[in-house]
Amino acid sequence: KEAADPLISFPIGLERKLMVGIYDEVLAGKIPNPSYQLFMEHLLQTVRDSIADCIEVSYKTLKLKDAAEMMKFSNVAELQDYIQNFRDDWIVEAGDLLTFQPP
Repeated sequence: KEAADPLISFPIGLERKLMVGIYDEVLAGKIPNPSYQLFMEHLLQTVRDSIADCIEVSYKTLKLKDAAEMMKFSNVAELQDYIQNFRDDWIVEAGDLLTFQPP
């Protein structure tokens, strides 16, 4: 009965998708109530941090455009802001190439 209520089924579905790493579906989900917006903004940051953690151990270098797309940024400028605020160990070279420090 409660599972049919979108206010309950929405967070349950998010949890399931997060557990298996289906981030595209997590971020594409329509919120059932405007009060969920703040939660979704925080969740977006958490998802981006998780993707960033995976990127930096999976690649030695990566084009900014590709990293921005993977991390669900609208443009490269948003990624550059993220790097400046949260990933000071990422190096931008030649204007469009990210280099990651070895762990």
